[in-house]
Amino acid sequence: MKNIAILPVFIILFSLAFLSCPVVTNEDPDVKKVTAAEEELTLQTKTYDLSVYKKDAKANLTAYVETLNPDDYSYYNWKAIIDIADIGKENIDMAIDKQGVDSALAAAKEEIDMIDKDPFNLTEYIEEEAELVEWTGGPSSSFRTLYFRRKNTNENIIFNCAVDNGVLGTDDILKYGKNISIISSEILLWANREIEEDGTYKHFNNAFIEIILTQEENYIGYVVIEVNFDKKDSDGVIILKSVIFPQIDDIFQIVTEEYIITAIEKIKNQTKGGD
Repeated sequence: MKNIAILPVFIILFSLAFLSCPVVTNEDPDVKKVTAAEEELTLQTKTYDLSVYKKDAKANLTAYVETLNPDDYSYYNWKAIIDIADIGKENIDMAIDKQGVDSALAAAKEEIDMIDKDPFNLTEYIEEEAELVEWTGGPSSSFRTLYFRRKNTNENIIFNCAVDNGVLGTDDILKYGKNISIISSEILLWANREIEEDGTYKHFNNAFIEIILTQEENYIGYVVIEVNFDKKDSDGVIILKSVIFPQIDDIFQIVTEEYIITAIEKIKNQTKGGD
């Protein structure tokens, strides 16, 4: 009986001793380190792969835009395509996985495809060459100043002038800038220098001067002038285009500003390409 009473106590003590012993496992600490390293390498590989994938997608989008012909689009529509491509590349960069990259690329291409081609290729405006301006003066003082005189004497016609390099002005010294509007009785000046933020002058040997003619809110003609003193085979001033849109049966043609801007940009791009 004593042996039977002692047995439960022995079992309890044995159980307590067993539970107090450290648990031995087969998991090697070195194995844990290898596993963690492999996971980190896998993550780095995925990150690298995604970065390369994004780079390839952006190159794909650039190549897609390069297959398009700018001359098939209006000035504003081509600018829209460039903007769409830039935004598409930003969206590709922000994607968190390859599926997101694919979606951003496809969305950009789809939006580009929705841009209309130049509607003016289907529109025939009647243009006539006309001597609307003449160059009447050359360099003066310590910097180059060119004088242009309008040959059209209709005081109702406004000459809306713009230049990319240098500044424009008139015989009124208070009237100058990158964009000015004048009438036929005023002389147009081009000066080849601009004032920098630090007060110094920046000089130019070349510029494009654009003149759009309006009358009673109608666009009636335009002029494109290239100033380039680096060209040895010219006197530095070339009137690239000078046309009017004549009235038909005493009615103005419905010419849009976008059509004229697109035409001017094409002329400038062709000229730059031929330099």
